[in-house]
Amino acid sequence: MSDEWNEVKTEVWNPEEGDQISGIYLGVQHDVGPKKSNLYTMDVSETKRVNFWGSKILDSHMVGMKIGQQVKIEFTGKVKPEKGNEYKTYKVFTKPLEE
Repeated sequence: MSDEWNEVKTEVWNPEEGDQISGIYLGVQHDVGPKKSNLYTMDVSETKRVNFWGSKILDSHMVGMKIGQQVKIEFTGKVKPEKGNEYKTYKVFTKPLEE
């Protein structure tokens, strides 16, 4: 075992259309910030963690996600419905946990 320590840096993911992240799902904090949103955390490398804000669409994809599960999220763009507000859309992929 090494005595060397590596600093873990955390950044917030602010995707542009077509951007994606993948890694190990670490968990979610609920009711964060002024909008009381979900804030998710993912390990994307040994020394890098990414936080990303939930939304109605993304939250619905993340329901039932298990800590330790491999996840890939792709930001597919924004949709402007005829009525209502513009919203962001995502594709979420997972790999089954090995038991």
